[in-house]
Amino acid sequence: MVIYCHAGEYDYLRETCDTQAEAKELQLQANYEALNQSKLECADLKKKLECEKAWTRTIVSMMILFCVLLVAVMIRQKCSN
Repeated sequence: MVIYCHAGEYDYLRETCDTQAEAKELQLQANYEALNQSKLECADLKKKLECEKAWTRTIVSMMILFCVLLVAVMIRQKCSN
């Protein structure tokens, strides 16, 4: 440290460290904001997935009901003949 002070390099070294610290802090803040944005997007996708799952369950239930009704009609027609 004494050598740098005598050489007039201490201030330059301190400025370099401060600049690097500020750059890292800005990078950390940007990463934090990106993480928050990703969390919001993830929550939105999760909601959409739940809606799709509910819609798929509804469609499958309707198809099963249709198949059961179709089988019932076919059995009734065979029994009447």
